Amino acid sequence: MMPLVDIDDFLPLVKLYARTVPDVVAERFIRKAARDFCRKTRIWHDIYTMTVKETLDQTACSIPDAEILEIEHAKIGDQELIPKTPAELDEMLSDWSDATVTAGSSSYITQLGANSISLVPRQAGSLRMRLFLIPTKDAYNLPAILHDEHGEAIGQGAAAGALLVPGTEYTNPGAAADLRREFNRLCATQKWRGAKNKAGARLRSKGRYF
Repeated sequence: MMPLVDIDDFLPLVKLYARTVPDVVAERFIRKAARDFCRKTRIWHDIYTMTVKETLDQTACSIPDAEILEIEHAKIGDQELIPKTPAELDEMLSDWSDATVTAGSSSYITQLGANSISLVPRQAGSLRMRLFLIPTKDAYNLPAILHDEHGEAIGQGAAAGALLVPGTEYTNPGAAADLRREFNRLCATQKWRGAKNKAGARLRSKGRYF
């Protein structure tokens, strides 16, 4: 599991760009910047194992302060599951969400909510997933990698949001626009690096999911 750090550890990174922003405001925008960064770069990933039942929808992720952004890969037993959106399943299997349909051997996995999963057809067993995650909207702990390797981006993204709060002594739309551009640039750079590293790994070795 990726290590986490307290959100307070990010406050000095924000104060570099917005010294007078109150801590409570800074924390709100640290969360938002962290969610945006993880969503754009998919840098927070983890492998998660759980026992599933033959029910349509069940809670899938109990990783602290995290919610599922995307299921990259999943297996139940030795059976690989294909991630699908509910809309895709509607086109393929019109009755997939009918709770009265008889359970069977699962072929697909989908999400009906941020931290829920459904196997289609329903099947009980040990489910192993590789997940992309983002912090929850009320997270008090964030991935350590954001602080240790991408603190500049999180600090700038959070400061950009805080400096746009209207009617305060620290409101500064001009500085906020500059910080937002730099945040977006750093997100794009990390996304490119991640894609390059992933492509390189695929070229060098055969895929091993778990």
